[in-house]
Amino acid sequence: MEESSMYYKRNEPFRYTFGTPTVGTIQKAELEEETQTYEAKILDLSQHGAKIEVAQDEKWDNGTPILIRFSILEEEFVANGIVKWHKQLGSTHLYGLDLETSEEWRKSLINNLKQLAKDNL
Repeated sequence: MEESSMYYKRNEPFRYTFGTPTVGTIQKAELEEETQTYEAKILDLSQHGAKIEVAQDEKWDNGTPILIRFSILEEEFVANGIVKWHKQLGSTHLYGLDLETSEEWRKSLINNLKQLAKDNL
């Protein structure tokens, strides 16, 4: 079962892969007040998902609810989501995230990513 989850692909027309990962924060989206926040390196991003790298001690299982924050071109993006897959690389963890986003969030993200891509040509 664990093996097949690695083949999960976000089937989306637009996915931006960062040359240098964008850094944000991620935490479990739980009702507890004290939740550990970790630095997250965002490797790629689309309207409904992301691939991130996190240096943390604990492993989050598939289905774990998360809250992620990051900025692109000085605009902050915040989204809830769930872990879709996990892979451990030494002391870091790679996660595939399925994000719950609004139409306004997605439009803003695409506009910022297009501008970022144009600026990096």
